[in-house]
Amino acid sequence: MEEKKELKFNVEQLFNYAKLHEYDEDGQKGFLGTLIREEQWKIENNSIVFPNIVNEEQIENLLNKFNDSILRANLVIKQGVINQIYLYGAEEFRKQLDKQIEEIDKKYKKSKNKDDKIL
Repeated sequence: MEEKKELKFNVEQLFNYAKLHEYDEDGQKGFLGTLIREEQWKIENNSIVFPNIVNEEQIENLLNKFNDSILRANLVIKQGVINQIYLYGAEEFRKQLDKQIEEIDKKYKKSKNKDDKIL
């Protein structure tokens, strides 16, 4: 059975889960920013502790959401460029970006609706 330990972050060691060490310091700090905005946390012994995040599966789900939000933000930036290029006939490429963004949005709308039904 998987050991349950609270997710913790401190300045010297960053996160206390090996999976998060696959990300460089900037990536871990970006993930930390997302967690601080969206999850419950407290300060304990010079660390930020996330008491509701206690296993690898939760971290994996949060990382997938974080990675998709970064991908979505990058796609929106690309859309701005494509909108400029559109004047020169790049309509098909713009449609592909729209579709990718919609797929990401749909994935989280579906999971949110499932979570609401559970409650």
